[in-house]
Amino acid sequence: MNNLGFSYLLKSLHISPSEMAKELNVDRTLVSKWKNGSRKIDLNALYFDNAISFLINKNIEQKNNFLENLFSSIYNESINHSNYENHLRELLKRFIIDNSDKKTVSNINKTSNNSLYTTNIAIYNNQHQSFLGVLNMLDSAINYGEPQKLYFVFNKSFNSFSDNKEIRNEWLDKVIKLLDMGCDLDLIYSFSKSSKLLSYLAPVLLHKNCNSSYFIDSIDDSQNYSLHIIENNSVFYSSSQRVEYETYNYGALFTDPFTINFYIAFTKNILSKSLNTFFPSTIYNVLDSFELKSNKINLELTKYNTIYYCNIFPIFTVMSDELYYEVLCNSVSNKEDIDKYFEFFKIAKKNMYEGSNLSTTDFYSIDSLISFSVSENIVYESESDISPKLILTKQQFKQHLNDLANHLLSTENYNICLIPETTITDNELFYCWCKKNEFLVTFNNKNLSDIRLCTEVSYVNSVSNIFEKHFLLSGENFKNKDIVANFLRSL
Repeated sequence: MNNLGFSYLLKSLHISPSEMAKELNVDRTLVSKWKNGSRKIDLNALYFDNAISFLINKNIEQKNNFLENLFSSIYNESINHSNYENHLRELLKRFIIDNSDKKTVSNINKTSNNSLYTTNIAIYNNQHQSFLGVLNMLDSAINYGEPQKLYFVFNKSFNSFSDNKEIRNEWLDKVIKLLDMGCDLDLIYSFSKSSKLLSYLAPVLLHKNCNSSYFIDSIDDSQNYSLHIIENNSVFYSSSQRVEYETYNYGALFTDPFTINFYIAFTKNILSKSLNTFFPSTIYNVLDSFELKSNKINLELTKYNTIYYCNIFPIFTVMSDELYYEVLCNSVSNKEDIDKYFEFFKIAKKNMYEGSNLSTTDFYSIDSLISFSVSENIVYESESDISPKLILTKQQFKQHLNDLANHLLSTENYNICLIPETTITDNELFYCWCKKNEFLVTFNNKNLSDIRLCTEVSYVNSVSNIFEKHFLLSGENFKNKDIVANFLRSL
């Protein structure tokens, strides 16, 4: 087969035979033969220069720097932007001529009839250098300035990546920048090693431009690997393998389109067999599925469950009936709706507190509570269809805190942990309701009725462990019942 270079360019730039034939004023079947490699383009024909121009225009149109990355990987030569089109034209001709005549250049090595070339790659022979290589790759994506498709895969490898706090935080900052720029990320992780995911990745996994999923890996697989893919740009592959008590680390940066396409296909195959971490849901569905029908769940398991709740305002179901009705009258104008929400309140209160033997801990930010206490009107955003947005006066908020303090002191298995700053992990405070061994509900802090549900037990319990650890390590000033109750009443 000849004409591999021109055939490859037509396929990679998604140029149809009819497009090219129309542009060059030649027969469509001729272009089809160029594309399938059964006939080589005439390098001396009048249309050859026009074909080169068409390839350049298609490359610019697609905005993915395909030709620039291709020639950089083959010839180790950056495009001269001051003479962009002429330089690209020279490299295109060189690439087509080299491959059309089956000749080689110093950085192109034919390995078989089915291979076009191998390319220079950057090799990293230790874990730290691999981490730095990933950060540099993310910087290049940020500097590109255009939204791109991203794929990250962690197979038994996230824990080692996350243990380096400095690298981890820098990685998080760069990924968030890319997501805020409009990049779309598929983040896929192995089920068996997700213990630290939420503690570090909350801002990424809960970002609107990130879709997270997990796959079941082979437990006896001794190889750990991760992939960072920027579509049409680069792939960073990292791995570590234990052989006879020795750990071997390896990292490589690929920028050639063949390898990028291979790893994208590899990742999409994993993605097709993966399960979503989060699903859109409502509080009502969660209550209906897990709380009201709790007899469906293994009672031996659930008796060891613990509930954790973390939000910007105190849970409203501890209010007295009289206070809640009074707040509803402030917040809802329609009498029929007031009565409806009041009935929902009484049902929710009964389900959450009557006969429950589960240990529960709520987490509240001291700064938020103090900020509310000095406001004339305090707004509690709606969490679901069963509760509206609530508007409290300063006095009603004070009474709510008093009801909360009373509930704290009168309920043996209920605790409150005050958070002295706006973080509970290394990242920003996230809003969630977590029931160990069962489910995790995360709230959008700007719209608390916009929630996502996770039932992947390993992930759910990783969140439980975060809260449990935070509670155990907190000083008595932040969790002692008497001290916390006195603080709430003092506001």
